[in-house]
Amino acid sequence: MDKKIKDSLNYIIDLQPNITLKRLQSILYLTHAYTLALDDKPLSTEKFEAWHSGPTLKSVHNKFKNYKTLTRLNGISELTEEEKDLIEDIIYLYSRFSDETLSEHIRTTDVAYIAARNGLRSLDPCHNELSNETIRKQYSELIND
Repeated sequence: MDKKIKDSLNYIIDLQPNITLKRLQSILYLTHAYTLALDDKPLSTEKFEAWHSGPTLKSVHNKFKNYKTLTRLNGISELTEEEKDLIEDIIYLYSRFSDETLSEHIRTTDVAYIAARNGLRSLDPCHNELSNETIRKQYSELIND
């Protein structure tokens, strides 16, 4: 797991101690997407995969899949104030969505996710990687609208 992902998920867990794994994956994905759009760099060198439940970082899933309550990982955060502000903005912006609605919103509107699933049925397993360039383009357009 990348240091930036670890720092980001720790900060998200600090802000939302009762967060579910599904929501954590969604918030991490949106943080990644907006980081690509704003800074033209990925949040992580690990690619998100197009799982049936939504964009997923396999390392995060593997770390937390057996936990009911997500807990911080050890380490000192190196997030900048700007990175923390972005995470806070994303949490606020998408706070009106339930966990399932947020995941469904991403699954049905995210161009990179839809392309990576490439016509698979909703419950078909898939480990195809999402294109960072497609993510960057879509979220840059969202920001500029």
